[in-house]
Amino acid sequence: MPHVLLWQDLPSEVWDLILMNLLVDEYLDLYKLVEGPFKEFLNDSTRFNALFHMNYGKQLEAFEWGDANLLPDSYMVYRLNYLNEVEKIMRRIHELNLPEPSSDDPKYSPDNYPPELMTSIVELSCKPEYKLVSLHHAAQQEEVIKGKLAAAALDPENCMDINLQEASWALHLAHMQQFSQSVQFFRDSEAKCDHDLERCHFELARCRADFSALAPFRTKVLNQIRKRITDFNSSYSKRLRFQSRDMFHGYLRTICLIITRYLPFKTIATRQNQNDGLLGFYSGQTIASMNIVLAVIAKILQEELFDKFILEYPQTILRKIVVKVSQLFIIAGDTIISIGPDYSASVYSIDNVRSNYHWDDFSPIRYIDAVENAYSFHKPESELFFNDPNELSTRDWSPEKSGPGTERLRFVRLLLLWICNRSRFELSEVKPIMQSQDFYHYFSCMRYHLEAYKPSNFGIFLKELKPKKVDPSERHPLVINWNQRYIGAKFGVMKRPDPSGIRQDDLEFLIVFPFDNIEPAMTTADSFKLLKPADFGARFAAYLYWVICSEGGNYLTRYCQPNLEITEEQISLYFDRDNFR
Repeated sequence: MPHVLLWQDLPSEVWDLILMNLLVDEYLDLYKLVEGPFKEFLNDSTRFNALFHMNYGKQLEAFEWGDANLLPDSYMVYRLNYLNEVEKIMRRIHELNLPEPSSDDPKYSPDNYPPELMTSIVELSCKPEYKLVSLHHAAQQEEVIKGKLAAAALDPENCMDINLQEASWALHLAHMQQFSQSVQFFRDSEAKCDHDLERCHFELARCRADFSALAPFRTKVLNQIRKRITDFNSSYSKRLRFQSRDMFHGYLRTICLIITRYLPFKTIATRQNQNDGLLGFYSGQTIASMNIVLAVIAKILQEELFDKFILEYPQTILRKIVVKVSQLFIIAGDTIISIGPDYSASVYSIDNVRSNYHWDDFSPIRYIDAVENAYSFHKPESELFFNDPNELSTRDWSPEKSGPGTERLRFVRLLLLWICNRSRFELSEVKPIMQSQDFYHYFSCMRYHLEAYKPSNFGIFLKELKPKKVDPSERHPLVINWNQRYIGAKFGVMKRPDPSGIRQDDLEFLIVFPFDNIEPAMTTADSFKLLKPADFGARFAAYLYWVICSEGGNYLTRYCQPNLEITEEQISLYFDRDNFR
């Protein structure tokens, strides 16, 4: 009889080829199905790391997590623990926000809110073993919710109600892992450090909710520039000799022009509010301020030129040069480089131009300076808002277009300044400016990494966005306000006297929760329009996912647990407390 080769008898080399073509979930399902030696074969850190990088290599390269890019042998256990913790968190929040059966029932008092829930949330946000698991879980939930939203967009009338909470929590916990990485960077760095300013801006960008979507653009631009510089220098040895200083300056100018040729924009922001940060620049969404452009060029000069070559001209040998950035110049030893508004480059010896500038113009920007000026932007109206109803069906609803969330980022800036200044941080100092439990979440993660975490005060800051008594039949339609130009969900109606005094009867105001903020707004009833699927055309599913990724939409769907209901006439949220899964 011919020998029958069983699947478990295949050589390990063959299995490695098969396994590298699996998705992470497929690999995990296989792991749960098998027993014995083959289970041990699958639970191998080297093998699983290779598979994980096959699935998430671009993200891992863009995130620059370093040693965290390696998974421990017990990854399967970590993943199961993580999913169990997420499920517990959602159930506990759900139970906390149930309508109060009695106003004097102490069970529902925020002051008696059990602190271990916040401890679980903080640990999932901060522990390094959850980094890669959170990345996978967010990608998994993104795929699930996008599938549901796409089905709803194709057949709104027959779509099942969609619970948005799990996907929103997955996105947020992955974001908080990035914030934790930023906290650790500034904790371990000197506040007065003045080299690799681009890296400092990159770590600040981790605090943005759109970091995961925008970070790959940075990798793409930097890799493209590095390749061009490498090709240009390929014929040179490790030691570059120039016949004169002017020739050396001409070489530097050429390198700078190669770099600027591949940057996304050819103009530089002249006002601070035009600056949307480092990743907004790399992604091509907005122009950047001068110091960010200089920081990018300085990074490439440091890594691709001064770190790789010994540069020499008569009577001067340049070794171990640290490239720094001031408000106006790139400074490399006694050489300075200026970049014009049109990306033109000029190279000088500092002694030749010192008398033309104030000494502050040559002072390197330190990390603490970058933190102090971070997040002081707002996007121009043409990018954040809407001028015409037809824009809804033509707009790019990609997650990275969800807005920066300036209120939250300015609170985060305060936390990072405390870290840079090595200041003593007190809960009482931030209590007046904490607008939501999210703010306390950031505060707690910071304290966790500074070994000062105490969860006992969380209940004080817990706020609910909805009435205590929830009516499951009430629908909260999604609306657009054409006057103030934002999208949100209608939550109530309020009548107030006409402030102008023209009308004697009261004006009717709507209470709306905007998706680009976390604070409720009020608008007159005649300034809004109900949104319906047809307004978005083929981009309806993309818009629904944008809501989950937006500042206010993500906050609302995490803590209030609304279901999504879609009809031909409107898109609504409602709170069915018995429909939690």
